[in-house]
Amino acid sequence: LITSRKIENKLLEIIDSHIEVKGYSLFVRQVVPAVLVQSTVLVFLHDALGSVGQWRDFPEMVAQQLNCRVIVYDRPLHGLSGGVHYGSIKEQFDSEKEILHELLFELGVKMPGLIGVSDGATISLNYAASYPCDSVVAMAPHVIMEERIMVGIEGWMIKRTVYEEKLRSFHGDHTAPLIDQWYRLWKKADKEGWDMTPRLEDVKCPVFLIQDPGDPYGSSDQIDAIREKIPGAEIELIEKAGHFPYVNFPEKVIASIKSVL
Repeated sequence: LITSRKIENKLLEIIDSHIEVKGYSLFVRQVVPAVLVQSTVLVFLHDALGSVGQWRDFPEMVAQQLNCRVIVYDRPLHGLSGGVHYGSIKEQFDSEKEILHELLFELGVKMPGLIGVSDGATISLNYAASYPCDSVVAMAPHVIMEERIMVGIEGWMIKRTVYEEKLRSFHGDHTAPLIDQWYRLWKKADKEGWDMTPRLEDVKCPVFLIQDPGDPYGSSDQIDAIREKIPGAEIELIEKAGHFPYVNFPEKVIASIKSVL
C-alpha cells in the first residue's frame, strides 16, 4: 500500500507494508520526504502498549522538519503485527533487538538513528550495544528495576477496563494478551531484580536521554544509571513531559534528535 499526502506544502510519501521477519508479519510504515537532506534513516520504537498509530503524526513531523527517511513499525503482538510471547523481560528485549536487526536488513538500513520511548527506548539501547548505530534518542528508558515502575503499572491495571477499551482500536484482538504479557513480564522482572546496565558499556554511538523527573513509570534514577555506563550521553530533563515527551513537547524532542544526527 502506497499513499502520498502533503503536510504544510511539503510532499511526504507514506508507504505502508507488512514484512516477514523471523516468522512474524510486521506492519511497517515508511515516511519519505520529497527532498532528502539527512542520509541517516530514523527508526521509531514504541512503548510496551504502543503502535504505529499511537505515535500520532510525530514521525511525519520529524521527516518533514529534518528532511530524512523515517521508519516506524508495530513491534510483535502490537498493532497490526503478528504475535510472539516471551518468558521474561530479558528474553523480550534480546529477541526484539534481533527482530529489529533483521527488519533493518530487509529494508537496507545499516546505520540507523533509533528513536525509542519507554520499552522502545530500552530496546534501542540494547540494539546499540550489539550493532552499529548512528545515534540513539531514548525517551523515558528503563534499564533497572525501581519501585516506581511497578507502582505505575499496578495503578494502570486498576483502571485496566477503561484503558483496554481505548487500546482495542489500535491492537484489536491482541489487546488483552498484550496487556497480560506486559504485566506478567514486569512482575517477574521486579521479582528477579532485572538490570540491563552491564550491556550499556558496549554502546558506542551518541546517546541523548529525555526524562520527566515526575514520570509515573520511572524516575531520573534510570538516567543516572545509564549515564554511569555511558558518560558521554546527553540529558534533557523536561518537567511535565510525562511518559511520552513527544506528545507534549514535540519540538524539544525534534531538537534533541537533530542535535545527535
